[in-house]
Amino acid sequence: MTLHTPSSPSEVATFVPAACGGETCSAASLLTFFALAFAWSWTCWMIAPALKVDYPDASITLSLTGGFGPSVSALVVVACGSGGAGLRRWLRRCMRWRGGWRVASLLLGAVWAVWHLPLFYSPGTVQSHLPMGLYALSAIASSVLFAWLFNRGQGSVVPVLVLHTAVNAWSLIIPVMVLPDGSNLRPFQIVVGILVLTAIVLLCSGEPVLKGIVKPGVPASPG
Repeated sequence: MTLHTPSSPSEVATFVPAACGGETCSAASLLTFFALAFAWSWTCWMIAPALKVDYPDASITLSLTGGFGPSVSALVVVACGSGGAGLRRWLRRCMRWRGGWRVASLLLGAVWAVWHLPLFYSPGTVQSHLPMGLYALSAIASSVLFAWLFNRGQGSVVPVLVLHTAVNAWSLIIPVMVLPDGSNLRPFQIVVGILVLTAIVLLCSGEPVLKGIVKPGVPASPG
C-alpha cells in the first residue's frame, strides 16, 4: 500500500515506465522518462517548502503539480517519439508492457520509493514522519500488487487506478496513518507487513505473464 501525502496526488495517476507509443520501449526512451519524471517532481517538491510561509497557496499548488511528474513525462516522451498517432495509440493501449512482471514490479517499486525521497525532507508531508525503510517496503510491495492486477486485467491500468484511489481513500478513514510524533507507528507496521506477505504470495504464485498486446479475437500468450 502506498500511503501518500496530500502533496503527492500523482500516485492516483500511477508511476509507470511504459512511456512508449510503439510495440517496444527503447532504453533511451525509458531513461528519458525517468529523468523527466524525477526532474519535474523533485524540482517542485524542493521549491514548495521554501514558499510555504510567504506563499502558502503557491506552495500547495507546486506540491500537487510535482506529483504529476510521471504522467507528464510519459506524455512528453510518447508525443516526441511517436507523434500524435503514437500518443493516441499509447493512450488506447493504456500503458501495456511486455516481459516478466515479477523482475519489473520489484525494480519499479524501488524506483518509486526513491522518487518520493524529497517528501521525507518536506515538513508537513506524511513521509516526513515515516521510517524511510518501512515506506520503501510499502512502495515495493504495492508495485508487486499493482503489476499483478495489471496482468490479471489483460493490460488495463483502470483496475490499478481504482485500487490505488481506494487505498488512499480508506487510509483517511481507518487510523493507520502515522502521527507527526510517531506515537501510532504500530498500525502502519502491521499494514505494511500484511502487504509484504501478500506481495510474496503473488510473486510465488506462478501467475502467467502477459507477453504482449491482447488484440480482439487473439488470446494472450501463456507465460
